Amino acid sequence: TSNDLGKELRQFVEDKPVKLSKHLLEVLAIIAYNQPITRKEIAQIRGQNPDGALKSLLEKGLIEVAGRSDSPGRPKLYRTTKAFLYHFGID
Repeated sequence: TSNDLGKELRQFVEDKPVKLSKHLLEVLAIIAYNQPITRKEIAQIRGQNPDGALKSLLEKGLIEVAGRSDSPGRPKLYRTTKAFLYHFGID
């Protein structure tokens, strides 16, 4: 890239911090400490429905589906991603 276009292009390539609400941080912490974990287990620990938080964290790429549990209904298991490690500066 030529030097004169560097400033304009930088805004598209620079890392922008992901903003997380308290609610999202709580659900993310539960997943990080207990992974892999089901939605039901998260709800039991937190005492609230985590569906909205799970959807948001999946969209942000901080968690992923790690497979399915062997329990009845075969619920999805969630775990953190490499993007989570990068975001929080963990090697």
